[in-house]
Amino acid sequence: MMNFGALSTQTQYLIYTLLFAAILFEFVLILLNRISYSDKLRHNLPACAIIAILFAVFSMCAFYRDYSYDFPVIIVIISLTAAAVHIPIKTVLSINHRKNNLSPYAIKEAMDDLSTGVFFADESCRIILCNRTMGELSSVLIGSYPQTSVEMQAALNNPRKPSGVIRISDNPVLHRFPDGKVWRFCTAVLPEPHGFIQTTAQDVTELHGANERLSLENEEMRKVNASLKKMYERLSDRIREQETLDLKTRIHNNIGASLIAISEIMN
Repeated sequence: MMNFGALSTQTQYLIYTLLFAAILFEFVLILLNRISYSDKLRHNLPACAIIAILFAVFSMCAFYRDYSYDFPVIIVIISLTAAAVHIPIKTVLSINHRKNNLSPYAIKEAMDDLSTGVFFADESCRIILCNRTMGELSSVLIGSYPQTSVEMQAALNNPRKPSGVIRISDNPVLHRFPDGKVWRFCTAVLPEPHGFIQTTAQDVTELHGANERLSLENEEMRKVNASLKKMYERLSDRIREQETLDLKTRIHNNIGASLIAISEIMN
């Protein structure tokens, strides 16, 4: 059986290169597993074991390179073969898993792309997931990234004066931020078994502005209706007066015609 020390210098350096490349690819595979799988420990154990073996073989090769005995080349071949088989198979499995399943990073990225702010807290009120929009709103409200839902709720109930946030409505809960935008905050407890707390923030600036304009228009309509009502009342009085005058005129004409007729009869 050939020993590592009996190999030529070029062959030894080639083995060093292959071992280093295998270790590097196994580290890349671990990073890929962390992105693709939620159960990172179970999927990374084989890669960690192979890295440990490769690193031990690399160290032994470096230690025994000047000796023609003690370290057989077959161990190097077996370790490189294991890495050469494990790396492509696990890479293909990880890529297929990413295509067919959502990873935690994919969920976080999708939530960060939402224009609506949202965060989730566990039963102990500790925030476990917060998207970018809610993080930005929280930094204005409390001056830092939120840690608990209680901290966030306290800031919503009584906004800090330096923040410039104004609570303009209680039902629904509306806050006007320093940039002029109006946000609607809503908190709900999700059904069991986990009992997570969900808080969302929606940008209702346009809707709130439309409601304010509608309220002003309704106020103007009420004033116009009040004026029309008064005008109708005055018009009704004028009509009654005109009808009374017409009745009096007809009675006067009838009485005059009757007097003329009586006078003719008497003559």
